Amino acid sequence: RSTVAYSPETLTEAAAVWERLSGFVERAVSAVGEIPEAEIASITAADLPEDFVAAMDDDLNVSAALAVIHETVTAGNNALSARDDLATTTAQREVRAMLDVLGLDPLAEPWRGTAATDKTHDALDALVTNVLEDRAAARASKDWARADALRDSLQAAGIAVEDSAEGANWHVEGR
Repeated sequence: RSTVAYSPETLTEAAAVWERLSGFVERAVSAVGEIPEAEIASITAADLPEDFVAAMDDDLNVSAALAVIHETVTAGNNALSARDDLATTTAQREVRAMLDVLGLDPLAEPWRGTAATDKTHDALDALVTNVLEDRAAARASKDWARADALRDSLQAAGIAVEDSAEGANWHVEGR
């Protein structure tokens, strides 16, 4: 019922929201595996969070529905940090199902990466993994200057490195 505010700034904000949502899905898939698209598509309104359903039933109140999605992403990010696989899986399922209602599941067509972007990601993963292995070797030999320089070179290229007990993980900044 309200007008849509369209400007370059709103497009930038929308891109940031997309990066947050799709970034969570990517991290969840990396942590616990991808929930099959058929399973996401089979989820009914009864399986979705009540607040999301209520928002959508309220004259398609997308703003309120997005708020529920953001709350679920926050819970999912907390589950990822806590290494709670069950909660991460649940959050991935709910986020993807809610986004699917809006036609925005990042792992469904047309949003899913093309073969070209998959190959690009694979190439980037190989390069970054090699640098992270060199960094791990430098850390093991207590060559802190080299380890820091390798991390800084990745950061300068837009790659965020997160260290954990299991080793270093990486993602493109903003994702």
